[in-house]
Amino acid sequence: MMLRTLCLALGCSMPLLVGQAALAQTQNTGQPSRSESPVGLTAMAIDDELRTSILRVLEIEGGAVTGEDGLGVRVRYERGELVALVRVSASTDVSKGVGVRDAGRDTLASLERLRVRASSLTAGFLTTTDGRRYTGRLGVRSGSASGDAIPEDVVIWMEQEMDYEFPLEEVASVVLNGAPASVRLALPKDVASDTLLLTNGDVLEGFLASIADEVVLERDDGGETRLEAERINAVVLANPAKERPSVMAWLDDGSLLGGDRLTTKDGRSVSDMPDAPTQMWIPLERVRAVTLRGDRITPLSALSVASGRVELSAHPDDALLERTPALGARDVLLEGGSETVFTLPAGTQRFAATPMLERGSSSWADCVVVVLVDGVEAVRVPLRGGASIESVNIALPPESLEMTVRVEEGRFGTIHDRVRLSRPLILTED
Repeated sequence: MMLRTLCLALGCSMPLLVGQAALAQTQNTGQPSRSESPVGLTAMAIDDELRTSILRVLEIEGGAVTGEDGLGVRVRYERGELVALVRVSASTDVSKGVGVRDAGRDTLASLERLRVRASSLTAGFLTTTDGRRYTGRLGVRSGSASGDAIPEDVVIWMEQEMDYEFPLEEVASVVLNGAPASVRLALPKDVASDTLLLTNGDVLEGFLASIADEVVLERDDGGETRLEAERINAVVLANPAKERPSVMAWLDDGSLLGGDRLTTKDGRSVSDMPDAPTQMWIPLERVRAVTLRGDRITPLSALSVASGRVELSAHPDDALLERTPALGARDVLLEGGSETVFTLPAGTQRFAATPMLERGSSSWADCVVVVLVDGVEAVRVPLRGGASIESVNIALPPESLEMTVRVEEGRFGTIHDRVRLSRPLILTED
């Protein structure tokens, strides 16, 4: 087993952990295993004005991106010129904006991605205090690569043949293999003490001293509770959250990785620890989205609602990965005749989304989506018929406080109208 210590501070590099069949381990030469991975990643590039274009990504380094545009012309974007990438097929009509659906979602490659996603639904995962998420399982505690004993306050996390060390102070939660959905989907938040969720339904609180084959919890009364790991579904630690890094990558197995050193090699593989003596690489095609300036992107689904009601839904391209939506953005569903007011973050610059009539809307559906900024109308988007899809991309004054989205009835009343704002994003100032 190769053993590596992770640097979890913001800006430090971190090795990638990926799902079943997604790994491409380096050989002794340090070169990535190419197997049958294609060159490049076809993606929707989202620039610093939330405009979209097709890009064949060949290289990512330090937030800069090199690739080929839709005409095959080689282009390079310096750090900050692109804010995000979302994997799509080359036939996808990205003129429909940031929320367009991948036109290749019914291909064999897409079905294989669904298989990978399905296999991750019962796999364990570890989350860090800065928002990363690693699919895998609890590893076996043994000596480090140098032969030194591993401290008790370190978690050994394993993905295939790689072991990783996570200091407990940098861990937010650990969900063990086979934990039921009722646990996975409802982990407690903002706990005051480290919390163990046992397989029999009991909940224990205290200070987590160690987690391995045996889990040691120090109780408030000064005693210890020792349990076999197989008796535990999950552990939630009372560590304070940290700011997410600006560069992050979403993978097909639900992992959420990254760091400012996210780097590609030969247009086939990606790693965020490119200079380590032994490296782990994954096929670039396994990356479903990347934020290059995540500090400038706020999903509308993450904003507070000042008035009105919204329903959140996974983007169709995030099937089976609702807990880790690409770019962190969920779709927003609005009923006909509704009016919803969102509280905007400071320093807003633009709003972009792909409004569409919800699937299943009848041919009688007819409405107008109206966006107002601080009470002033900014754009009107008519939607008619069951397949109507449009794009919105508007400027927002930096001092804006609220944005209202109204669904006005059309020719046939509101009964047939249900609107999906697909992957709506707010861009803030640099």
